[in-house]
Amino acid sequence: MTKGELLTNIKNDNTIERCTLQGLDLSGMDLSGVRFWDVEFLDVDFSSSKIIKTGFKKCNFKNVSFNNVDFEELFWQKMSLNGCSFLSANLSKCTFNNMDFSRSNFKDTDISQATFFESTLNEINFEKTKCDKATFAQSEIKNSTFLNCNLLSTTFFKTDMSDTKFVKTNLDKVVLMECLLTEQNFENMTLNMVQFNSSDLSRSNFDGADLAQTNFYKSNLEASSFKNVKANNAIFTEANLKLTDFSGANLYQSNFAEASLELANFQGANIEQTYFLSVICKETNFINANAKYANFSYANFDKVYLNGTDLSYALVHKIELNKCDLDKANCLGLRRTDFDLSEAEDFKADKSICEGDI
Repeated sequence: MTKGELLTNIKNDNTIERCTLQGLDLSGMDLSGVRFWDVEFLDVDFSSSKIIKTGFKKCNFKNVSFNNVDFEELFWQKMSLNGCSFLSANLSKCTFNNMDFSRSNFKDTDISQATFFESTLNEINFEKTKCDKATFAQSEIKNSTFLNCNLLSTTFFKTDMSDTKFVKTNLDKVVLMECLLTEQNFENMTLNMVQFNSSDLSRSNFDGADLAQTNFYKSNLEASSFKNVKANNAIFTEANLKLTDFSGANLYQSNFAEASLELANFQGANIEQTYFLSVICKETNFINANAKYANFSYANFDKVYLNGTDLSYALVHKIELNKCDLDKANCLGLRRTDFDLSEAEDFKADKSICEGDI
């Protein structure tokens, strides 16, 4: 269909259906109220067009430009927009259900408070995209890049984000729940109060990151690196931390309750007042760690390395020790009391206790 035929049909009944529109320049046009049904758009330019209350149903778009278009809270579902450009477009508060935006360009696009449900956004350029308070649920965002973006309070739920990169992007208060995020690089990033609950972050790099109050509840962090992080009050409860490296990390008052710490490395870490209730520690390295007032109650220590560890006033109620050498640790005031007892029992490390239960 030519541009002239299109304009004639619009003038007659405002409905375009069951056709292909290819190579048309519709930039700057007022298409308000026009209804497109079962239309295939190829290399069409909608830049700066007015599409208020314009209807698109069962349509597909390939290499279409929507640059500088205001979509004004529209609802789209079950359509493909492959390789399209949304440069400086406004998609704020829009809802997209079961859509495919693969290989599209969202540079300088406003998608704040937008919702993407069961949608595909693979190989997307999110450069300087405004994403705050957007929601991505049960979707795919593979091989994409968030560069210089604002993701403040954005939610990603059950989303596959394999090979997606976050570069110079604000992730404060972001929710990444039950997401696939393996081998991510968050080195030296600020991730305060981020919710990584139940996500797979195995083999990821957090070295030097700021993780204050960040939540890794039930996350898979196997073989990840947290060297020299600042993670005061962070949550690692029930997380898989096998082979994870926390050397030199500041984990003051963090919570590792019921986590698996097999072969984890806390050498030189600050774990003062940190909770390790019911953790499983097998060949875990606490050499030269500051564990003052830490709580290891009900923990299982099997061949744990404690040389130079400061355990002064730590709580070890009903801890299980197997082949752990406390002779070179600082055990001043070490406590093996229940929480309800008003007075702490002094604990003196000796060979008989080191080989049995406390």
